[in-house]
Amino acid sequence: MDLATTHYGTVKRMATVWRTEVGKRANNLRSGQIRSFKKIWLTCGSQYAIVTYVTKSDLKIKDKAMKVSKAVVASGLSTVEDVRKCLRSKDMYLNPVLYNLICSGIESGKLKNTRKLTNRSTLPRLLTVAHEAHLRLELFFALEKQRYGHDPSIDHTGTRIRLWQKLCDIVISDRERNGAQAELTRFGGASVSNDNAGDDSEDESSQKPRINPKYY
Repeated sequence: MDLATTHYGTVKRMATVWRTEVGKRANNLRSGQIRSFKKIWLTCGSQYAIVTYVTKSDLKIKDKAMKVSKAVVASGLSTVEDVRKCLRSKDMYLNPVLYNLICSGIESGKLKNTRKLTNRSTLPRLLTVAHEAHLRLELFFALEKQRYGHDPSIDHTGTRIRLWQKLCDIVISDRERNGAQAELTRFGGASVSNDNAGDDSEDESSQKPRINPKYY
């Protein structure tokens, strides 16, 4: 507050001065993150691939229809649309293959500012509700069509926000109803320790702004 009033007069004026630069940097970071999502879960050759022949780079090498990975097909999701529906479902945690691929991709350390985990974990320990909803929604959108690109329009941004908020509640429901079963399935009946990074309890005392505490 003191910085804003001293150098800009008011907080609103400071926000006005910096909004373009902040928005630009936020968009660049988001674009980089989405590229990482696609590289991990939607790219040929990735051991965590859910669907392949989605990205521009893969289609330049071989132009063919999107293909659901064999492991995901064996789990009961035989089409891309099945995968999309599962990503937005309250029962995604009950698909052990999709759940494991998402967990493993996060544990790989291939996402920016993450480290490779030597022990397996669970989605609630790896991601907040808000971050999991974001990841699931971005994969859902990316699978809408090949070479999918983010629509920067105001209308689409509003749609994304509404779908993300809805998916946050879906993730909460999925965790509450199916989290224990997903953990037992992934660990063959053994419970997982709390040694891995991503446990929400580590951030209880942080002072970061929160849109809604139940999502973080």
